[in-house]
Amino acid sequence: MDKEIQRQLVHLSGAFFVILAQFIPRIHTIAIFVSIALFFFTYSRYVKNSKRSYSVVNVVENKIRSLFLKFERDNVKNPFEGAFYFYAGCAFSFILFPLDIASASSIILAVGDSFSAIIGRLFGKHRIGQRTVEGTLAFVLTAFLASVFFVNPFMALSGAIIGSLVELTSKINDNLTIPLVSGVFMLLVSFF
Repeated sequence: MDKEIQRQLVHLSGAFFVILAQFIPRIHTIAIFVSIALFFFTYSRYVKNSKRSYSVVNVVENKIRSLFLKFERDNVKNPFEGAFYFYAGCAFSFILFPLDIASASSIILAVGDSFSAIIGRLFGKHRIGQRTVEGTLAFVLTAFLASVFFVNPFMALSGAIIGSLVELTSKINDNLTIPLVSGVFMLLVSFF
């Protein structure tokens, strides 16, 4: 299986935490997202700055590191940066927005971003900068279908469209910007 597709399937697994958030207290959800984000931030710095050695503890850590690095893009200067921003973006969403919008904006990231990369990689023929039309359409469709479980169809569609536009244009890591921008937009839509 293509490495990027494997990576996106791991990315998609973040949807589990969004579903879990429906059944546990909000503060626990935020604590989980913040803890995972901090883990990836700290581990990224450790991996970036440490040299491999061969003590018993380091042999185990090296195996874990090798497993984790299988899901990173090639030539990454900051390992696990995407994972850090993914969980930080979800944490901020659950801090800033009501549960329904936080859940929808986080699921838009987990599902839409993953399927856009998978479909774009497998079937993309028409380029839009670094992305493909097919991937962008997959983002909108899958993000809408996933987020409609949390918000009304109009909010879900608007959040999915905005999320796909953010993915196409964001200069900042889209794992952070997609949930925040789509969440703000859905919040604004909810007032109408």
